[in-house]
Amino acid sequence: RFLNDVCRLQFTDANKYHERTKAVYFHTSHHGLCAALRRDKKWTQVSQSMGGAHKGKSEKSMAKSRTKSPVCALAGAAPGYGGHHRAVQGFKMTREAACAS
Repeated sequence: RFLNDVCRLQFTDANKYHERTKAVYFHTSHHGLCAALRRDKKWTQVSQSMGGAHKGKSEKSMAKSRTKSPVCALAGAAPGYGGHHRAVQGFKMTREAACAS
């Protein structure tokens, strides 16, 4: 209910740009909150990423970053992204849905 009220405020005078706001987007990886948002008629699920990306894809980008940053080069840092499970899901509340109740 708190999230619904905060997002509903984006369509009122509380938001300086409320006339231009067509939708509010919210991303979460909390499975309980995702389930609750899917049940709520005000929210529409618009995206989901149920697994991590292939870690090898970011290898070239990470190597390039290490050559640009002297801090990474000195520390011997070898960051990499992907390969882990992070179920991020995106939801949208439209003006019509927020004002319906």
